[in-house]
Amino acid sequence: RSAADLPVEELRSLVEAGMPLKHRVGLWTRWFGSVTPWAPAAAEAADDSPTSGSDVDVVGELARLVPSDVERQIDLDVPRTWPRFFGEREQDGVSPPRLVAHAALNPADGYCQGLNNIAAVFILLGFDDATALKGLCSLLQTCCPGYHDRGLRGLLRDTAVLSALTQQVLPPEVVERVEKLDVPLNVLAAGHFLSLSSGSWPLTATVRLWDLLLLEGPPAVFASFLALLQLYLPSVEAGMDAQSAVADGHKEPAISFREAVERGVKEDLQLVLSQIRALIPKIPMGLIDQLR
Repeated sequence: RSAADLPVEELRSLVEAGMPLKHRVGLWTRWFGSVTPWAPAAAEAADDSPTSGSDVDVVGELARLVPSDVERQIDLDVPRTWPRFFGEREQDGVSPPRLVAHAALNPADGYCQGLNNIAAVFILLGFDDATALKGLCSLLQTCCPGYHDRGLRGLLRDTAVLSALTQQVLPPEVVERVEKLDVPLNVLAAGHFLSLSSGSWPLTATVRLWDLLLLEGPPAVFASFLALLQLYLPSVEAGMDAQSAVADGHKEPAISFREAVERGVKEDLQLVLSQIRALIPKIPMGLIDQLR
């Protein structure tokens, strides 16, 4: 049997053990679903194109709908996106077509930083343009709805949910550390939520997390950051807040946290993933919907 034919419980076992790349490409495509999210916009592009007909054509046709200022914004962001991959395209002055096409699908929002890193994962795994665009749309709609709109409304909503879940799910000593941090949780979590870890985690760690995101949905998004808080948020000495700790010569807790996360996902990814899996059952979708 192929991985795409396995029942959910067997898929969970496969994800936990670490999925071979050949299974990941096929399985992720199954998780993207059969919907073509570009159908309405593609119809507009196809009216003027004699070459339309395949999904690959559609990506190029959608790109033609994007205003030049939005495409320029994407061009400027490309050098920040894993230069080891995008270097040649940067020299050619060509934006990754998946990002430009996605902007055409969301004309009211255009482009938001964070999308570049998410799109890069699909490119690095070898998905063709049309499948990469479908994956990008599917992941954004399922795991980070509204995060990248002009007002970041979905991000602000879900970081408020994250704050509530912190109180409900994490042990009291971790909650106390969060409260002493002196950094709003939405600021601390913004990068992780906007890029689904792809902006700072190694590719191997990112795809292991995305296996969980695609299998479990939003509960895994929240569990992933709560796990990082539980594992890596530094403690502040009794009677001292974060500002006092810095004044006393200690590193700023938010910086220490980010550095500890970077080390942790590189050196002990299994611990991080295990903690995420342990938290997912505590965050059912019904609870998320209620808090939203």
